Amino acid sequence: MLSLNIKLKRSDFELSIDTSLDLNTPTAILGANGSGKTTLLRTIAGLERTSGKIKFNDTVWIDTDNGINVSTRRRAIGYLTQKPLLFPHMDVESNLRFAEYVSQQRTLTGTAISTDEILKTFDLLPLRNKKTFEISGGELSRTALAQTLLSRPTLLLLDEPLASIDVNRKKDLIPYLENYLQQNQLPMLYVTHDISEVARFCPQSIVLDNGSVVSFGDSSNVIQTLAQDSIFESTDVSTLLKVKFVKYDSTYQIVTFNLGSDKIFVPTIKQDRFPSQVYLRIRNLDVGLARTRPSDVSIRNVISGTISAIQNDPLTPYTDIQLTCQNEQQLHSRITRKACEELQLMVGQEVFALIKSVSLEL
Repeated sequence: MLSLNIKLKRSDFELSIDTSLDLNTPTAILGANGSGKTTLLRTIAGLERTSGKIKFNDTVWIDTDNGINVSTRRRAIGYLTQKPLLFPHMDVESNLRFAEYVSQQRTLTGTAISTDEILKTFDLLPLRNKKTFEISGGELSRTALAQTLLSRPTLLLLDEPLASIDVNRKKDLIPYLENYLQQNQLPMLYVTHDISEVARFCPQSIVLDNGSVVSFGDSSNVIQTLAQDSIFESTDVSTLLKVKFVKYDSTYQIVTFNLGSDKIFVPTIKQDRFPSQVYLRIRNLDVGLARTRPSDVSIRNVISGTISAIQNDPLTPYTDIQLTCQNEQQLHSRITRKACEELQLMVGQEVFALIKSVSLEL
């Protein structure tokens, strides 16, 4: 549990938060640029002067009324900034071994990982003898993330850690970080503008606006309420569907999930260890609609639902439709106004959402 009752004032900004976060699951911190996401992480890490109180589990880190201010080092936090800081006079391997050495000097819980193991996992072996100023920004981010995990923190604070990492390596690192968090039950606050990272990592989300918490809860519910084009990288509307893992078909490399009695099929090249429950990001542009259940089509994912809202924009060719699916989950679809009219769609009508499997990612 992380309890926050803090105020931080600047000439043009004020961070004012009074809330308690149950960090049993990784938590995303969302918000537009300038909403206070990085400032919040720095305050928790002890890098910003603030008034009030911060308590992590049973330990008070700051209590200005009683003169308590635990140093950043003693908080045993793993904080990865947007611009990672490594020792420039050391090579990549030495930076990692130093983090491993520091972790060995403290009494820590969780599973220890070795430098040799993490060099392989993060594909850093070719860089092991290079100084940190000799490697690219993405390579620097990978090294810094590896170093942060080697320090075996009690709380992980990640500020857009994958933003500068290329797509292919990001796909390699995400399963490793996900498994590490699950195995060690490590609490994490994760700042991102990428909804696909929220879907993969963070079952719950907190939203900041102008230094205050405006929403907190289940990620799929929180994201439904956001003006997403001002927060996330993409301008389309996305839905996070909470689904249950059923099986992995190694012959066709397809993962099957259940959404109530409906099945969702997702192709994946790598056979990861999937948790029993995951979130799938589904873009409104990837969802078609049918009034009757189709047959003899290549689209494998057919989800039943009821139209709960229709929004026509006469200035555009589009209609945005909201469906209520099984387990009261919401799904969004964008179709043309012409299609909506010809199908005679209306609120309360039962329809079928069609989602191409190849549009889904894990």
